[in-house]
Amino acid sequence: MCTISDHQRIVPKRGKVTCWSPGAARRNVAFLRSVREDRLEGVGVAYTLTVRDCPPDPKSWATCIDRWVKRQRRGGCSVLHWVMEFQRRGVPHLHVAAWYEPLVLRPATAAHKRRAGRGLHRMHEGTSHHEHAALAGLCDWLDVSKAFRSGSGGQQARPILGAVGWFRYLAKHCGRGRSHYQRQQAAMPKAWESAPRAWGKSGPWPLQDGQALTLGSRQFYRLRRLIRAQRVARARSVVPGPGWSWRERWAPLYGRQDLRDLPLTPKVIGAGASTSLRTRLRHLQGARRMLACPQRRLSAVRGISEWIPEAGQDDLLRAIGASRGDLRELAAEV
Repeated sequence: MCTISDHQRIVPKRGKVTCWSPGAARRNVAFLRSVREDRLEGVGVAYTLTVRDCPPDPKSWATCIDRWVKRQRRGGCSVLHWVMEFQRRGVPHLHVAAWYEPLVLRPATAAHKRRAGRGLHRMHEGTSHHEHAALAGLCDWLDVSKAFRSGSGGQQARPILGAVGWFRYLAKHCGRGRSHYQRQQAAMPKAWESAPRAWGKSGPWPLQDGQALTLGSRQFYRLRRLIRAQRVARARSVVPGPGWSWRERWAPLYGRQDLRDLPLTPKVIGAGASTSLRTRLRHLQGARRMLACPQRRLSAVRGISEWIPEAGQDDLLRAIGASRGDLRELAAEV
């Protein structure tokens, strides 16, 4: 059975802002999942922006964000999404995904490089346009947040390369709910009497409406197992060697070493590899345990958050006895 509704929801009057409320978390996730990643054009950069000193009140923090966003728009930014979270020490920071138009980018100078070069992370994976956009964005942040003693060492910028880079960003911020320690109300600075906005967006984002398909319990459980199997297969594909057993493959090479002590050597993972063996094995362990839950009641209803291409979604739906064609037929009737 499919559920499709074209009724307009009446939005009630906005009440007191409580930062990461359940509604704010749902709206943020709904927006991220509605983005058409194949239509994101330009030079993508992901930022992590911090300050050393906590702003005295939410208004000064919101003004800082607004000034930085306006500078990015003037510098050629077409679309931008930001999320605010709190560090353990009670200081806010931002996670940002921004796309710039290559023809309107501001050229980075040697002064930009000296001032904000420490914040560049994995820029060797991108192009010169990514570096110019990142340096300009980092210098803009250092300018607007200098009252809070921000430094280049506390900032980070890395390229967003195609759909894969976008979905890495999306998976991180869709997987964090209101219960995450950086989004809890207790993490908000004690001096703040009210809470600022938890997230925001700017520019004409390419969006699409979501569709809902209702599955039975057996179909839901089978879908979870199939997605887990796909994730395990992907994790196994990047682990070198003919065997997956620790005793058969890794113990003869390194003895009884702990997983975190494994070295990064061409002998095991091949020359030029960008991901350590330790990280690859942890990805495999996480894939195997993605459905593990010690509480039976929660285990039965535990959902999954995994990006799957549309063609792969059709294959999975056919495997569990459902079809995306049901959605199209019902939509045509409505």
